Amino acid sequence: RVGISLTGQTVSGTVPIRNFAGYDTITYLMDGILRVDDQLTIPAGLVFKGRGSAYWNIYGTLNIQGTAGKPVVFTSVQDDAYGHPKDTEQNGPGSISNWGGRIVFRDLSNDSSMINHALFRYSYDYSINTISASPTISNSVFYRSNTSPLYLTGTSAPKIGRAHV
Repeated sequence: RVGISLTGQTVSGTVPIRNFAGYDTITYLMDGILRVDDQLTIPAGLVFKGRGSAYWNIYGTLNIQGTAGKPVVFTSVQDDAYGHPKDTEQNGPGSISNWGGRIVFRDLSNDSSMINHALFRYSYDYSINTISASPTISNSVFYRSNTSPLYLTGTSAPKIGRAHV
């Protein structure tokens, strides 16, 4: 695989845009549960490819700052349509499983969290789960979630604007 591996850990700050091995804005490969207790910002144009049941576990604030021309992409490691390189596994075209990353907003998460211009493809089960949490989700696209794009439980009341399924 060609990309930067993110194993299960607690993360905060701003995800860096890395240029590595001849690839501008190299793809991040999610290999575990990434926990956000404080604050995490994801800048425009980054691609995260999930493997298995890897996901983001949000207890703090998540700000995804994609743009119309450079969305933040969450997809499967097998998806050759996105990433730098697109064929992360270097194995040519093949079938795609629903292994894309998902985001879980826990009841302790900050309701000022914002997802703007994100693309969710081939999510493992749902793309975003809110557990008594209310982030803002706007200008985002959901494609081929295994179960559903959004899964709301408890007192969740996310603010949703211009989402496409």
